Amino acid sequence: MGIKDYKKGVISYVEIAQAMIDGLKAARYMKNFTVDMGTFGTTEENMCYGCAATSTMMQLTGKKVNTKEFDEFTRYSYFANGLRPGDVAKIEYAVDIFRRGGIGPLLFLCKVKEEDCQSIEKIYEEGDKWMLDNRDWLSKLNVVQRHINKVTRHFDLEWYEV
Repeated sequence: MGIKDYKKGVISYVEIAQAMIDGLKAARYMKNFTVDMGTFGTTEENMCYGCAATSTMMQLTGKKVNTKEFDEFTRYSYFANGLRPGDVAKIEYAVDIFRRGGIGPLLFLCKVKEEDCQSIEKIYEEGDKWMLDNRDWLSKLNVVQRHINKVTRHFDLEWYEV
């Protein structure tokens, strides 16, 4: 998905959710970066801190944060990559709610059709719930992955399933 194409419905919902998972997995191996669900992105000395939203934006844009160009004041323009900084803020907000188990803002952001929202909400209600926090975010990624895979199968997007 191109970052400019985030408002395309179910596929965007799946791709942004998958980018969160992939971004968090990749972020844990980054030098000078710590996953911290209590921040949207900041720097302190030679370390960058970011949450699921920061990790998602790194995955979607291909940009890795560093202590010279990135802080809580520049992160929206840093990740803009063709988007308005306000759009980056909307994506980060939706991902932050999603990582806590709230799917509504991401569905809204991606402009998922009402009937498709109902299907995805039903899949969510019937599945395991997640809350990615600092204690156990890594161990809960499999729960989010199962949700994404169920949505993928429901909408016949098997070509995308991870």
